[in-house]
Amino acid sequence: MNQIDKFTGFLPEGRYTLKGYRYDKHATVKIGHYCGECGVWVTCSGREVAEYDSLEAIIMDKMPNLVERLAENKGLIVTADTLLDMAVACIDCKIDVAVSDKPAMLSFLRELAYQNTSKTEVISYYNQLGFENSILIKPSCKTVKDSLLVYSKVDEIIANKTENEDYYNNFSRKFLNDNAHLLRFERRLQKSKWVKRAFHLEDKHGMATLRDVLESPYNVVGEKVRQVFKIEEQGYEKGSQ
Repeated sequence: MNQIDKFTGFLPEGRYTLKGYRYDKHATVKIGHYCGECGVWVTCSGREVAEYDSLEAIIMDKMPNLVERLAENKGLIVTADTLLDMAVACIDCKIDVAVSDKPAMLSFLRELAYQNTSKTEVISYYNQLGFENSILIKPSCKTVKDSLLVYSKVDEIIANKTENEDYYNNFSRKFLNDNAHLLRFERRLQKSKWVKRAFHLEDKHGMATLRDVLESPYNVVGEKVRQVFKIEEQGYEKGSQ
């Protein structure tokens, strides 16, 4: 099951009601157009459905909760089915993996990346965490919007404490300590073409929907990890994520 960390999608007029503007750093709703239709572009992160001491993602079971939060926090009134059928232009999917030694694992993955990535890929890092605590593999071609980011999630929460204090306060010190060994693997798909390609929907007319993503049988993060690091070709455990 794919876990959505963030998405941007389009809702046409007539499928929603918008009751004024409300500030919410975890979601935005902007009036716009898509294929000649008027409507709203909705961007939302998993933090919109986050519960205390939980690294929540947007999954199918969270859709009723997400609908409630969007109504309460953004004034966007929409049904869960309508939200699921929205066209998706950008999406971040994630997997959190417990490792025994974060620095060693990041160093190992970075070495694999340098060995196996092609000339069409660039190895960088997450600016907020630096070289030692993150790996970013992105295409060298600016028109390709499909990248993989690996980083320490707890370190990111702490690094962003000042600018996102409400999110930081959503975690107890014990939770942060207990989950300090987590690495987040995050695949960022920033154009509808690459969303469809990642989810094996090239033959689908129009953009992929949120339902397509959440019901997909493909582990898109795992596929990207194996593609970037060539794990199966190297003889490591098949099917690892």
